[in-house]
Amino acid sequence: MTTLSTSTARVAFSFVLVLAGCRSSTEGASPRGERRPLANEAKASSPLLGIGAPAEGEREIDGVVRELLPAGPYRYVEVVDGAGQSAWIATLSTSAAVGDTVHVQSFGARTDFHSKRLGRTFERLLFGMVKPVERAG
Repeated sequence: MTTLSTSTARVAFSFVLVLAGCRSSTEGASPRGERRPLANEAKASSPLLGIGAPAEGEREIDGVVRELLPAGPYRYVEVVDGAGQSAWIATLSTSAAVGDTVHVQSFGARTDFHSKRLGRTFERLLFGMVKPVERAG
């Protein structure tokens, strides 16, 4: 079984909380002071609905960034591994740039994920961390 470092676990947990749209209450106040339910809105807009565990070969990926798409607080990063296989990863932040060698740790996956901000559907989208790899030399 793979274990995560404490800092990795904290970042992953923070990522999940942000994506889930966590709130301290299931009710909210409108600008006029009226109360309205928020739980259904959060469920409808949460990208984590339908998230599953990544496949064995998707949990950790080493590769090169082919494309980087900013979308609000998220970054969609296309990574191509040594075998030429491409994967898209949604992450909260990354200092990686196109052409950088990176290490990906994913903690969830969705199929047919539609990004409203990008107006694009991803056949398979991983959720995780994308870290540039420092090259020796």
